[in-house]
Amino acid sequence: MPDLDWLRESAESGTIGAFHEMMFNYDGTPPDSPKMAPYWALAEEFGIPVGVHTWSGPPPGRSIRANPDCCPDYDGDMGNPKRLRTVLDRHPDLKIWLQHVGSDGNEIPELWNETLSLLASYPNVYVDLSITNSVLPLESYEGSLHRLIDAGFGDRIMLGTDNVPLALILERLGQLDGLTEKQRSAILYDNAANFLALDRETRRQHHRRPR
Repeated sequence: MPDLDWLRESAESGTIGAFHEMMFNYDGTPPDSPKMAPYWALAEEFGIPVGVHTWSGPPPGRSIRANPDCCPDYDGDMGNPKRLRTVLDRHPDLKIWLQHVGSDGNEIPELWNETLSLLASYPNVYVDLSITNSVLPLESYEGSLHRLIDAGFGDRIMLGTDNVPLALILERLGQLDGLTEKQRSAILYDNAANFLALDRETRRQHHRRPR
């Protein structure tokens, strides 16, 4: 775990903009374990957003778990969004984004139920669909997007890549039917700008608009 004094100094100087990827699955640590408490408190204090690796993650023998030396204490249940409820109740101003939403497809309905429930309970929780938006079949990606949008959370979906080439993800997004230009813009920029609380000038610069 990173040294807390170093993290505080970095937060105070503005050299750290986010804590991520918090990979509780990989060492079987519950997000609300006592050792995590000071990190959550620090993130809330400085308004630092936290990206959390959610859903079950890769099965044995896939991805990083193909390495026999990887993560002997791996516990996919630590990626269940319900594990974050206690943390969010203790830290109501904490900003969290759930990474890899939909990456297990529809095989584990509980994960969808818990994701939607968490979004409904905590307006400071956002999501990205990395892996879902690149590796899963296009129909699974489209279904995941529409499930979130139909539930009223189209304003909390952010772009994510998980190191997959951006061009592929943009191409797949462009292939989806039924998304308005406003919804595409929200996924590509607007939702993240809101989550990160970017000021108007920063947004203008990003869009290269004249003052």
